[in-house]
Amino acid sequence: MSSINTDNLEDFYTRLSKGQDKYAFYLGGVSEGSNYDTAAGDRNVWEDVSLLYHVRKNDAKPVVRRINYEIKKTYNPWIATGNSSADNYYVLNQTNGTVYLCVSSNALNRIDQFGDNNSTYTPSFEDAVEKTYPDGYRWRRLYKLDTNSRRFLTDNLMPVNDAIKDFEEFPTVVGLQSLITYVCSNGGDEVGSCGLYPRTKQYVPEDDTYITAGFLWEKITDVSCYRCYDLAQRLDMEHRFVAGAGSLIEVPSSISLETNLEKINSLQLNPNSNEKVQAELVTSSSAKDGEILSMFINLANLSYSDRQISVENPEIVITSATGTGASARLITFKDNAGNIVVDGIELISGGSGYYEYGLTIPSVTGASTFINLIETNIEPLDGFATSTRKLLNATQLAFKVEFDSNDILDADVEQKTFTTYGILKNPQTTDDVVFGSDLNKNEKKIERNTIKINLNLDP
Repeated sequence: MSSINTDNLEDFYTRLSKGQDKYAFYLGGVSEGSNYDTAAGDRNVWEDVSLLYHVRKNDAKPVVRRINYEIKKTYNPWIATGNSSADNYYVLNQTNGTVYLCVSSNALNRIDQFGDNNSTYTPSFEDAVEKTYPDGYRWRRLYKLDTNSRRFLTDNLMPVNDAIKDFEEFPTVVGLQSLITYVCSNGGDEVGSCGLYPRTKQYVPEDDTYITAGFLWEKITDVSCYRCYDLAQRLDMEHRFVAGAGSLIEVPSSISLETNLEKINSLQLNPNSNEKVQAELVTSSSAKDGEILSMFINLANLSYSDRQISVENPEIVITSATGTGASARLITFKDNAGNIVVDGIELISGGSGYYEYGLTIPSVTGASTFINLIETNIEPLDGFATSTRKLLNATQLAFKVEFDSNDILDADVEQKTFTTYGILKNPQTTDDVVFGSDLNKNEKKIERNTIKINLNLDP
């Protein structure tokens, strides 16, 4: 279940990833004992900064508590209302580097049997969305750890990948001037017309109308190719550039918008790469927005006689004005006396579109007794795989910066011992520009900080 903290982390990480906010890791410590949490310490922080390191996109990653799969342990199923921080409802298979979501932990889908059933089959499948094992556990694939994300794997923390949201169309390591050659095939200073197109429907207050996504929002003439691209990035829009000076140069009145998912699917990537894995899972799950992932029942407070009904494995009718395709039933058994006894519940198909629903068991007298004990879990948003960070409730962002003594020397910093460190947001240089604003998202730079020294000269 998404939380405000998760949403705040997503906003923070998105701004860092897009370069809208710049962060600098600093080392210093000319003087000791400064408390940077105080107002005075915050104002004087620069006095202790010796060098700045440009925090790159790949230096930060959303993380969650690491849970390694271990055989003969119990795991908790994911529930839509939110798992507790202690629940082990996802696992990392350390052998294949894949993260799996626990959807059910016992074959009868009994809430009152959560924690009673050990997992004896390691989730390791790589060719399906979901798999149920003989031990009653049902798992879904989420993502794989790639080379960069493994940098953030610690004994206690595990990175959360979202390849679709984090996809980059152009190189992020090259300098911004070199980036121009990737964006503009004929040079960034080529002049022409620029068309800007919103990715979502936009309101136009001048005439109280809306512009449909992909339709021309604004046309700018006599503008360079790279400036056209830069404007689109700043406005979170798509762009089309048509070379040629003059106002007569036309840009398309509308364009076909291509999502990050479509861009990934069009690339010739390794099928075992995380990008392809997540693209496959998102494609599958997006078609099942509003899917019922699991149904559980709690029989703990019913007596044996209360669980007796007259029909074997009766169907649970799932009605909905929006959803289709879901089916479920109660699981029953016959005892030695021939009584039919309710023993669990089975979700046969999760369907899609269940933004609202109702449950009935038409063939069972007193069905409300069982209906009130059923918990239905619907995927959180646009398909279960479309936002792994929300699904795993990621609320922490880890930073990992790496440089050595040679990097420090190259920055003309002779200091050998540092007593303070930290991260600064949008630090300004003496030229009144934000440090790192001239750098690409993953471009490395370490710079010396010039410290002002106040001398008290006795007369």
